Amino acid sequence: MTRNLRNDMLTIWRAGVDGVDVRRLVGEHLRVEKDRLVIGEAAYPLAGIQRITVIGAGKATANMASVVEQVLAEQIDAGMVAGWVNIPESCEVPLRVIRQHVARPAGVNEPTEAGVFGTRQMLTLIEETNRALDRQGVPLSQHLVLCLISGGGSALMPLPEPGVTLEQKLAVTRFLSASGATINEINTVRKQLSGVKGGRLKRHCRGTTLVGLILSDVLGDPLDVIASGPTVDNTTTALDAIKVLEKYGFDQEGFGLQASGFRGWEKNPNVNPESRIPKSEARNYVIGNNATAVDAAGMEAVHRGYSPVMLCATQSEGDVETLAEHFVDVIRKAGDSNTLSDCLISGGEPTVKLVPESQRGLGGRNQQLVLSVICRLFSDETWLDTVRGNPDACPFAFLSGGTDGEDGPTDAAGAFFDGSILHHIARSGIDPYDYLKRNDAYHFFEQFDALVTTGPTGTNVCDIRVLVTKAGVHSSFSVKSTQS
Repeated sequence: MTRNLRNDMLTIWRAGVDGVDVRRLVGEHLRVEKDRLVIGEAAYPLAGIQRITVIGAGKATANMASVVEQVLAEQIDAGMVAGWVNIPESCEVPLRVIRQHVARPAGVNEPTEAGVFGTRQMLTLIEETNRALDRQGVPLSQHLVLCLISGGGSALMPLPEPGVTLEQKLAVTRFLSASGATINEINTVRKQLSGVKGGRLKRHCRGTTLVGLILSDVLGDPLDVIASGPTVDNTTTALDAIKVLEKYGFDQEGFGLQASGFRGWEKNPNVNPESRIPKSEARNYVIGNNATAVDAAGMEAVHRGYSPVMLCATQSEGDVETLAEHFVDVIRKAGDSNTLSDCLISGGEPTVKLVPESQRGLGGRNQQLVLSVICRLFSDETWLDTVRGNPDACPFAFLSGGTDGEDGPTDAAGAFFDGSILHHIARSGIDPYDYLKRNDAYHFFEQFDALVTTGPTGTNVCDIRVLVTKAGVHSSFSVKSTQS
C-alpha cells in the first residue's frame, strides 16, 4: 500500500476536531418536543417556562449559542429569550438576541477587564429578570438559566473576589502556568479568587432553574474543574489552594496577594466559603470531550485503511518532555515489531515548564512536544545521517495539535513532521535543541512550514496527537536520552 503519510495524518487529526463540532453536539442535547423543552435527560414543560436567560463563556460558546437560538426560535419570537456570552475575538457568529461580548484578544488566553465587565452583565441580566418575575408574582423556578461552558471559560468569565484585583489573579495564574502546574491545580487556586467560579454563579441564580451544557476541555471531565466549575459546587478548599501555592514556591515570589485575598484564607483555611451558603440545584451535561474527538479521528483512520490504537488520558499527563520520551519509545518499538498498529491516536494535555521570560521564545505545549520528539530522534547520529541523505528513511509522521486552533500565545494549533521535514531540518544545520531549550518551537517550525494553522475552530477538547507509519516498512534505531 502506498500512503501519503502527511495527508493522512493531517486529515485524521482534522476529523478529530470535526468530531467535536459543538453545533451538532448541542443539537443532540437540546430540542423542543411538542410542548416540552428537552435538555439532556430532563424535560421541562414549556408552559412552565416564562423567561429564558442564556449565559456562558468559552472558545466554543458562540457556536453553542447559535444552535440554542435555532432550537428556541419560537420562544425568541415571543420575547422570552435574552442572553449574554463572553467569547474570544474572532469567534463571533450571527445571533439574534444573545449578545456576544469579546472578552479577550485572539491568542491571549488570559482574563481581561472586558471579561470582568461581561461577567457582571450576565449577573445583571439574571438579577433583573428575577426582579421582573418577582414583581409579577411568577415563581423564579419558571426562569430557565441556560449556561453554556466550553474551554477557555475560566479566562473568559472572570470576576475577582472583593479584595483581589484582576492583576493579582493574572499574576498567580501566570506563575502557576510557568511553573508547570496542572489545570486542576490552577483552577483550585482560581476558584478561591473568583466571585463566580467554584459554584458561586449558583448564588446569583438561586431559585431559578439552572442548567449547564458543557464542552469539556479537562481530562476526565471533572465538572468542578472545567472553566473552574461556575455551576458546580466546589470540592476543594482554601487549604487545598494554599498547598498548591506552597508546592510551586509561590510565597517566595510575593505578588502582594498575602496582603489581600490570601489573608482571609489563613484565618480558617479548611473551610470552603461556599459550605456556608444554602445549596441551589443545577443540572449539568457534558456534551463532548477529548474522547469524542479521539473516536472521530479513529474512524477516519479506519476509513483510510489503518488499524489505529486509540488512547485518551483521563488525568494530567505531566511534563511534555516525559511525554515526548513516550512517543519516541513507541516509534522505536514500531520499528522493531511487525505486530504493532500502523496508527496511534492519543488525546491529552501535558504541561510545559517555561524558562525565564527574558530567555523565552514563542510556542505552545503541542509545538514543544513535537520539537522535543525531533530532538530525541536526532540524538541517534547514525539514524540522523541516514535521514539527512534520504527522506524515505523515516517511515513515520507525527502531529500534535490543540483542538481549539490555539497553541499557547500563537496563531498555530500545533506542529508536525514527516520524513521530508526531518530531511530538510537535518540538512539545514539548524539546531532544534537550541529552540527547544528556549521554548521557541514556533519560530523553529515556521522555518520549515511545519505549523498546523487552522484559526479558531469553534471547539475545544484538549489536544489530539496522530502518529502514522508506512505499512510493512520499519526502521530500527536507538534513542538516547536528551536533557532539556
